[in-house]
Amino acid sequence: MLTSRAEFISRFLYQIREDEFYGSPGSPPKPEVIEKATAAAKDIIGFEANRASFSLLAEIIDVCTAEELASRGSGVAARNASKHPRVTALKKLGLAERASIACAASQGLAWMEDCRKWVQDYTLRNQIAKRVMLAVLVSIGRMKRGYTAAQLTALARIGSSLKDWTFLSFALVR
Repeated sequence: MLTSRAEFISRFLYQIREDEFYGSPGSPPKPEVIEKATAAAKDIIGFEANRASFSLLAEIIDVCTAEELASRGSGVAARNASKHPRVTALKKLGLAERASIACAASQGLAWMEDCRKWVQDYTLRNQIAKRVMLAVLVSIGRMKRGYTAAQLTALARIGSSLKDWTFLSFALVR
């Protein structure tokens, strides 16, 4: 279980040098970078209220990242993260749990954007995290029921704040 929001955000802050291969695991972020990025990341849905969902999402990102680093980016999560067994297993969760995970994925994408200054988009680690969170939204996010009014409000705020319109490829409520 994650202990803090910074622990989740630190997954996007690994750095590789320009001369390193795309699939390099990278260097862990320095504490001061984690602190600055966490301060810049706006918590719209509330980490504490959704800690279990963020923890499950982090676990899935970590599993997919480890597989992709081992296969040099030629695994399932790189080709189509929505078909990864860990992502498809989320469909079996109850409506409330699925809604919470979808909100956590949306918030994670927003945090990546809030922390853009410290996030290297060209690393395999970050590409997999982004693909997994988008896959969660595409796979389980589109449901008509299960979201609370507060979650829908938070999702609307997140959606309107995103600058990278590719993130808006999820249509959560129809």
